[in-house]
Amino acid sequence: MALVTLLSQLVQELQRSALLNLILYAREEEVAELVNRIRKACLGQSPINLSQMLITTSSNIMSRCIIGEKFVEDGDWYGETSRRFMVQLMSFSFRDFFPCLSWIDTLTGFTARLKATFAELDGFFDHLIEEHKKGKNEGEPKTKDFVDVLLQIQRDAILDFELTRDNLKAILLDMFVPGSLPSGDRLAEALDISEVYGSTVRKKAPLYLLPVPYSP
Repeated sequence: MALVTLLSQLVQELQRSALLNLILYAREEEVAELVNRIRKACLGQSPINLSQMLITTSSNIMSRCIIGEKFVEDGDWYGETSRRFMVQLMSFSFRDFFPCLSWIDTLTGFTARLKATFAELDGFFDHLIEEHKKGKNEGEPKTKDFVDVLLQIQRDAILDFELTRDNLKAILLDMFVPGSLPSGDRLAEALDISEVYGSTVRKKAPLYLLPVPYSP
C-alpha cells in the first residue's frame, strides 16, 4: 500500500513539473548524438560497437532525467560498478540457500566483494542526495529532476509514512542499476565465469556495425 501511495504522488508531481518535457528533450538530443556518432564512424569506415553505444545512449537519457545531468560514458566508473553489482546479485550465495554454510561466502571472499560494491553505490547516492539538497538550499536555478521530486515529497511529508533517506537510496538504486544495463539478462558483455561461481553463464557477442562503401 505504501508503494502504491508513493507511486501515485510521484505521478502527480511529474505531471505538475517540467520533468516530462525534460525527458522528451533528453531523448531527442541523445538519439541525435547517437546518430551523429554513427554517421561520423561510417564516413571514416571504422567498425562501431553498436551494443555499447545503445547502452550508453539509454543510460545517458536515464541519468539526465533522474539527476539532471549526463554522467554515464563508455568505460565509466558507474557503469562498471553497476555491472559488477548485478553479477554479484545473480551469483550463488550459500547464505541464501544454506544459512549454516554462510561462512563459505566469507571464506571465498564473496561477502567482502558484495559489501565493498554496495559501499561504493551507497556513497554515490549519499553524495547525489546531498548535492541536490545543497543546490536547493542555495537557490540554484535548475530544471527539476527525479531526485528533486523525491526530495520535495520527503520535505512536504504528504505520504502516510516516513520517506527516509534509505528509502530514497533504494529507489535510486532500483532505477540506476537496471537502467544502466541492457534488457534481457542485463549483461552487455561476456561474463567471466569466475565472477558467477555456481551459476550457468551464457557468453554474448556485442553487436558491431561495419560500414561498407556504397556501390550503385
